[in-house]
Amino acid sequence: MPVSRRWNIPLTILGEGIWGLNTGLVQPLTVFVVLLREHGAGSVMIGSVSAVQTGCVLFPQILGTYVFTSRRRRQRHLVIWHYLVMVPCLFLTAAICFYSESIPPAYFRLSVLACFTAFYFGVGVCNAAFTDWLASLFPERMRGTVLGGAWSLAALASAASSILAGRYLRSDSSASAYAGLYLAAGLFACLSLGFYALINDREAFEAPEPRRLTTNDLLLRFRQSLTDENFRAFLIGRLLSTAGFGIVPFVAVYYGSPEGGNLSPGTLVSLGAAMSVGTAIGQVALGRLGDLLGHRSGVLLGAASQTATLLILLLTSGSTSCLAAYFLIGICIASAFISHYNMLFETCPHDHRFAHITVGNLVLGTGTIISPLVAGWVAKTWGLTVLFTVSLMLTASALVWFVAFVKEPRHLIWREGVP
Repeated sequence: MPVSRRWNIPLTILGEGIWGLNTGLVQPLTVFVVLLREHGAGSVMIGSVSAVQTGCVLFPQILGTYVFTSRRRRQRHLVIWHYLVMVPCLFLTAAICFYSESIPPAYFRLSVLACFTAFYFGVGVCNAAFTDWLASLFPERMRGTVLGGAWSLAALASAASSILAGRYLRSDSSASAYAGLYLAAGLFACLSLGFYALINDREAFEAPEPRRLTTNDLLLRFRQSLTDENFRAFLIGRLLSTAGFGIVPFVAVYYGSPEGGNLSPGTLVSLGAAMSVGTAIGQVALGRLGDLLGHRSGVLLGAASQTATLLILLLTSGSTSCLAAYFLIGICIASAFISHYNMLFETCPHDHRFAHITVGNLVLGTGTIISPLVAGWVAKTWGLTVLFTVSLMLTASALVWFVAFVKEPRHLIWREGVP
């Protein structure tokens, strides 16, 4: 193994791990949802959390193809982007929470939601560039294992910080407590980026700078990706499964209600750490399984876990039920990261993986931004039981679709000889 790769593996793992401390302190689906609810947010705004997060992560990716054009300077530009665009949103949210008593509740909700939107918009612009850069650091035969280990540590760190955040909120549920969480999250984000800045990307400087794609070139690559039959089948299955996953923000709502067990906000945040534990275990297991058998296996396990989650929500309640639901949601999230992205890496039928990742996530974003909004409307109109039932039907359909129509990319003829 080259010296640079031995150096990059621990740096990647540490960078992701410390970033996990940041995300655990301000989990969108627990901490942020509880923050909004404590300041009067209704079902529609709660449903918009996932819509905003997924839409902002996915749709702005096309802008990244114009922002991060240089392969040689991509590492530096990505680190600078995080420091100047994303990290300030965490510190600004902390300031808004600190001065919340002097801000009307409606303006407070809109202000923190605006910061949340700006942060994930920043994530979206750099998302495809960042994952393509990480993929370029490691060969296919070990990529799933390394990234699975890195994302697993991030999830474990997120679980630990979520538990601490829950205990902190049980002792002090005032807005100033949330200010402390967002301030700490910003500091951990800064530290994490320092490790990414130290990664040795010598190969980027030794290889010739690729030709900058014009808009027509980019659209041609998009068309090549979307005309591939197996890639289309994969996207259809993912659209079905993400449509059934719009319920995630309402898990906290359900378990906080009398029907779900009337759990306190602090308890919900602490039990929500099981989501990070499930993600951590899933990242390692699905990453290694994917390297050995292909990442279609992880996609199937993710859809099966999502089906089990919805059955738990429909049939059970209480602390144990909440713990199991969040753990299985973590497995689903792991599949959506390690299995999904490796399927994107390996289904690329042309010479520009960055464009392939972008178009795949743009298509997927069409469903993922709509489903949480529809979920909020369904929950408000017909209640959570109807919402969970419809989501179960969509998820089961996705599982059947993956089994019947999606092939393992490594087994396709055109994949022969790809390193």
